[in-house]
Amino acid sequence: MEKLPQFFINHWLLITVFIIALIVLFILEAQSRGRGLGGGNRLTPFQAVQLINHEKAVVIDIRDPKTFERGHITHAVNIPATELDKNLKGFEPYKQQPLIIICEMGQKSAYFVNKLRKKGYQKVYMIAGGIGGWSNANMPIVK
Repeated sequence: MEKLPQFFINHWLLITVFIIALIVLFILEAQSRGRGLGGGNRLTPFQAVQLINHEKAVVIDIRDPKTFERGHITHAVNIPATELDKNLKGFEPYKQQPLIIICEMGQKSAYFVNKLRKKGYQKVYMIAGGIGGWSNANMPIVK
């Protein structure tokens, strides 16, 4: 026990890297449980289908138009992230409906879910894993 402080002094870089790795691990774990970016607004593809079918949720696909045309969720509305980041007015027609934001992998969706929540939108969700998660769950994609 007496050698522990000396160990920390001699190996401060190793200790720092270890602490940073632990912090990153905790952040990633929190995100995977739906408490990170996007908060508790993460949906599985199956939950998204339920929301679409029972609450008339609108799917907003924020990928670029070319990627959107290669495959998207049925009846999804394409509003590219580049346009939305400049101006959130693209969402105004859907303010009273539940919104499901989807992107390629889920990172951009989380950003816009948080941004819309701050603007007063209450029912804003994202699909965990983005269109990749949707596809991996064998959900239909329209081309």
